[in-house]
Parts: sequence; structure tokens; C-alpha cells
Amino acid sequence: MCSRENDALLVQTCYQLVYRKSLLGDELFEKAFRDTPKLRKFAEALPYVRSYDQSPCLLELFDALAMEYVDVVVRGIRSPEEGLKRAQARMEEITQGE
Repeated sequence: MCSRENDALLVQTCYQLVYRKSLLGDELFEKAFRDTPKLRKFAEALPYVRSYDQSPCLLELFDALAMEYVDVVVRGIRSPEEGLKRAQARMEEITQGE
């Protein structure tokens, strides 16, 4: 079930990145990056992403980021820079209890 081919299909179909160090260098994923160039910016960040410890607001933080991701990559209604700024602002609200 977990294979490079299935991971590439997931990325191409659902725009859902998988945690693989070599996404950008793998020809199986290149079609997804050609078809959705903004997806590449998120893939470039994957080597620097680490999992978080359990947190009471973790799901809400992920939701905030996911909503901006969808608006940037899937809907194309915002630039990656604007999406990241909005996600950061929302995450700061969440972590500061506002």
C-alpha cells in the first residue's frame, strides 16, 4: 500500500504531500509539480518539517494551515506568501489563546 507509485498518485490526485526526503528529485512526483507549481513550494519545505508533541491546540493549528494550503494550492485564490502570512497570524491567535 505504501509505495512511491501510490504516494505519487496521492499527490497528483489529492494535492496531499507525503513525507519523503526526495520528493523533488523523484521523477514520479514531477507531473504533480508541473501541473500544480505552487505545490512545489510546500514540497521544498518538507525536509525541514518535524512532528510536534501532543498539544491541546495541535489540530486547530493544522486546520489553520490546511485551510490556507487549500486556498493557495487547490483554489488558487491567494499567493503562497499571503497564505503563509494568514496561516501564521491565525496560528499566533490560537497559541496565544485569542
